Parts: sequence; C-alpha cells; structure tokens
Amino acid sequence: DFSRCAPTLAALLDAAPWLRPRPYSIATEGGGAGIGLCVARAFVETPRKRKVPGVASGWLCELREGDRAWIAVRRGEFRPPAPERPLVLVGPGTGVAPMRAYARSRRAGSAPTLLFFGCRDAAADRLYGAEWIDVPNLEVDVSVSRHADPERRRRVTAALRARGAEVAELLLEAGAALY
Repeated sequence: DFSRCAPTLAALLDAAPWLRPRPYSIATEGGGAGIGLCVARAFVETPRKRKVPGVASGWLCELREGDRAWIAVRRGEFRPPAPERPLVLVGPGTGVAPMRAYARSRRAGSAPTLLFFGCRDAAADRLYGAEWIDVPNLEVDVSVSRHADPERRRRVTAALRARGAEVAELLLEAGAALY
C-alpha cells in the first residue's frame, strides 16, 4: 500500500512489534498419533482495500504435509467429564475445536451431548459439519449470524435463550457439565 516508503531493514525491525505466541485449541482427542488444529485463515483489509492474510493463520494454512514447524503444546485447563454425565457445549467459530475433541471422545452409550455452534456463513464456516453425524448422542444446534435470509439470522446466545428450559434441565436436574 505504500510504494514510496522505503525504510532500511534496521528501521523496519526497530518499528515492528514483537510477534507474540498465538495459541490455538487442539481439535483432536488425546491419545492419538498427532494433533489437529482448527484454524480459520484471517484476512485484514488495508486502508486501500487490499486483503492481507493474518501472520499466524496465513502461515499455518500454507503448510503442507511434510513441512516442519516448531510448536509448543500447553496442557489445557478443561477435562471432559465422565461419559455418563451429559454435556452442554458452546463453540462459536473456531472455538468449536476443543468441543469437537470432547464430543468425539464420547462413545455409544454416553450421556447426551448438546452442542451450540455458531458461524457467520453456513456454507463457508460450518466447521466439521459432516462429521457431527457420526458422533453418538450428539445434537448440534447451528446458529448463522449472517444468513442470506434475515429471518434466519441467529447468534449462539439467542439459541441458548430459545432452549433455556432444556439447558436448565440438563444443568440443574441431569447434572450436565457446561463448556
């Protein structure tokens, strides 16, 4: 965007802020041979309307099989409850990554799991949509905030409100865990 600007490398490095680590949630259940991340490639629009990819998401999305990357895995705070305990999960956008891991770790015979998932665009952002069908005792309530039909636009908070009595019953009477 600034073709006439030509700072020296030293000046550019002096002016640039340090890149901070970017945490991502692991989207696979523990015990496997590898880990899966849920990364949405971010784009920022410059003042001159040019779309520039996010530094971390852009780099991660360019990696190919066999590429190497230095990563650190930090132990998470959440632990999935016992399979006989119902689950209420709220995972808007890429925040659904750990919810995917929890839901997939449950097997047939597990207590019910209710997942509230939110996205902007049902076609482009419906993460893991096809694989939810294979998870036993899982119900997914999808909210699309920018649906083409304004009457069908809904946020996760509205979905939770609409099913408030059911969620309250799961939490207060059935002892469900809420993540």
